[in-house]
Amino acid sequence: MFHQVARFKGVVRAPLFKLMNGSKVSYHCEICDYQGPFRDKSNARKRLGNRLPAKCPVCSSMERQRFQCHLLNQLLDGRQRSEMSILHFSPEPCLERLYRKQFGDYLSADLLRKNVDRQVDVQEMPFANDHYDVILISHVLQYVPNDEKALAELARVLKPGGIVLAPVPLLHESTVRRDDPDPSLKMISEPGLDYFERYEQHFHKVELHHSNDYPDKFHFFRELRESHAFPLGRADGHYADIIPVCYKI
Repeated sequence: MFHQVARFKGVVRAPLFKLMNGSKVSYHCEICDYQGPFRDKSNARKRLGNRLPAKCPVCSSMERQRFQCHLLNQLLDGRQRSEMSILHFSPEPCLERLYRKQFGDYLSADLLRKNVDRQVDVQEMPFANDHYDVILISHVLQYVPNDEKALAELARVLKPGGIVLAPVPLLHESTVRRDDPDPSLKMISEPGLDYFERYEQHFHKVELHHSNDYPDKFHFFRELRESHAFPLGRADGHYADIIPVCYKI
């Protein structure tokens, strides 16, 4: 209910926000089809940075969610989503609303959250082999104690011909494993550019989709208020993102 109210407020307030910020750069949100300036986003976790125009004023989507939506639209072009099943871990409200309407079989899951269809440990899932056509698990694996076991489980429940989108935040050049996680991040793995190599041990093919390959009008990159030592920095001061797509034959 909270997210429904928030979206209603966004729909009502967006025209005024757009009018008051008409001089700012206009972007396109493919999730709700809004076109106009985005809101800034403050981040309580300072190490991850405060982002300049990042948040859609209508559906509240952020950069990586719009990137995932656009990429999934490309990957599933021509396929009937009403005949497909999707498992959505730690569901983002903007994507959950959209995919519940589109997919014939939608299941949201999380280990701790109560507002999901089923509480599930990704390291030991209660689903049959070859069960889902699509799995979305964004910015989750860095918190999992045994991410290799989680990846094996994702591959197990994925149907042949299915896809998994499993992005993680890229914080370093090389992945750092934390036996005593930073309290501000709570991540067991602080992923680096080498993190996706472990995906190749569990899936037949892994493709890395880079935000730099898409028009800036979609705003799939991060634009930070302060400079950071994150990898994938661009010459314009923005930070790129990567979404890995894993295939099972």
